[in-house]
Amino acid sequence: MDIRQRLHLSGMDSHAPELARKWGLGLEVTDFCYAPMLDDPATLPAVREKMAGIDHFWLHGICGRQANVIWIA
Repeated sequence: MDIRQRLHLSGMDSHAPELARKWGLGLEVTDFCYAPMLDDPATLPAVREKMAGIDHFWLHGICGRQANVIWIA
């Protein structure tokens, strides 16, 4: 397995999606770490835009008593 398939850049850096595309790396999607983002209608389109052109991800989300599942594809 190519090491690039196992490396993911943290989405906390605004340049991560661009760099992941450039180098063929994965992206850690961090937009769902802050619970109010789950209710913001602008979050999902923004995440889809970040994910465009990248083929592997880690989805980093909230943990707690109540969790929502979000379909991104």
